[in-house]
Amino acid sequence: MVIENPLYAELHHLLDEFYPLVVDIVNHDFSHQTLEQHGFSQELVRETLYVHDRFHHSQKTRTCGNPAFLHSFRVLLWLKILGADDRTQKLSLYHDLLEDLSSSLEAMQEEYAHLPKDISRDVFHLTNIQADIVKTLERSSSLLPKTDLLEKLSTIPLFSSMVERLSEKLPSTSLAELKKQSYGCYLSQLLEYEQSLYSTYSNSSDSSTLVPASALIVKLADRLDNTLADWPSKFSSIIKLYSKNALVLSKVSDFVRSSNNPLLKLVFILLIERSLDQIAFLIKNYTIISEKRGVFYGEQYKKLLGQLHAENEKLLPFAAVRDELLEDGSVRKYVDALLKK
Repeated sequence: MVIENPLYAELHHLLDEFYPLVVDIVNHDFSHQTLEQHGFSQELVRETLYVHDRFHHSQKTRTCGNPAFLHSFRVLLWLKILGADDRTQKLSLYHDLLEDLSSSLEAMQEEYAHLPKDISRDVFHLTNIQADIVKTLERSSSLLPKTDLLEKLSTIPLFSSMVERLSEKLPSTSLAELKKQSYGCYLSQLLEYEQSLYSTYSNSSDSSTLVPASALIVKLADRLDNTLADWPSKFSSIIKLYSKNALVLSKVSDFVRSSNNPLLKLVFILLIERSLDQIAFLIKNYTIISEKRGVFYGEQYKKLLGQLHAENEKLLPFAAVRDELLEDGSVRKYVDALLKK
């Protein structure tokens, strides 16, 4: 089900040209000169250095050991080579900032207040607020009833509406179940946000107005980078990665297909393609490993393979969506322009 389109090879070739910047980040040797040499605008240079410094001072790292900022920067690079506008590129730098740099919900409110005003709402909707509130409830002392803590959290403007929803659910829903539901709820709210923006643009007098969908574009690029980089070491985390991808694709598929934004459709295509590509690679390699490890160790890989095949079955139907979008006239025109550049 995996296809090899010339575009894919060209995009990875373009990404390779930015690899020296990735090395600089890992080695903490980053400057405005190197960014300017790679075609960054002066505003994007300033924003990149600012967000990099914030992450660097926090010492936040990914599970693989890389600086946390590297993920946001790779998402930016994807959107840069795909021709995203400056605002969307800027948003990609900030998309994980609330989640990664806030030690508490109070700190998150403070971080939000200092976000650039032109992207603050998008960053908020790219943050899984329900998951953060549930984590806070899980960590709370048993001496403080959950209802009292929720009442306290409701006074924080950023979380008031979400706290109200959770307060309605908590009497009949456990924290474990709310935690399990949080990613799906987060995606639904992100989609609702984009649909509200879409309605605003659709009602404009100019029907040809391109609907930006910046937050959703960044979310898809975020999943694309997570799929291709920082491979999780635990079997459960591997399954979770592809389970999340399948959920993202299913949640936003109809919206993407009805959109008039070719970049949104292209990033969606790439996420489908690389999800199918990577999981096929994993299945092939873990099959070989399971056959060579005997029963003693091989059985654990067979269990993983069963789960990977189940996730693959969820992803396979999107191959038809990918093929449909690749034939979309606006996507073909957009891709042709990219290849000419």
